[in-house]
Amino acid sequence: MRFGNLHRLLTGFGNKDLRRGHHLLYELGYHHPVYPVIKAAWTTTFNFLAGGICLLLLALFYLILDVWKLRRWSYFFRVIGMNSITIYMGVRIIDFKHTSDFVLNGIASYAGNFEPVVLFLGMILVEWLFLYYLYKNKIFLRV
Repeated sequence: MRFGNLHRLLTGFGNKDLRRGHHLLYELGYHHPVYPVIKAAWTTTFNFLAGGICLLLLALFYLILDVWKLRRWSYFFRVIGMNSITIYMGVRIIDFKHTSDFVLNGIASYAGNFEPVVLFLGMILVEWLFLYYLYKNKIFLRV
């Protein structure tokens, strides 16, 4: 059975993250009445909340990708992750928004109030296609 390896999550790498995430969220519940969760001030409770959620998500993705081996859906993110530094620097050098506006401005005008949404999604698509081209040609920025 494909999902029969759940015990690997409960005994391996993911278990530590699951317990740590649960512990941080438990500490958040303990401290929340005294210290409010304020992102701008980086309070202790905010760090407990952010850390707990991150560790729980790490354990969840470990379960899905490594234990259950359900990787087909992650191709979109794999293309982005293989050149994450490139796109981080690329948005400061290449004007992807201008390209999206040039290509989709006519179509987006029919969207009415959703015109900014269409243009934003077009910009994301242009960025992803740029990364896809780099991925297919095995061009990766390494540090």
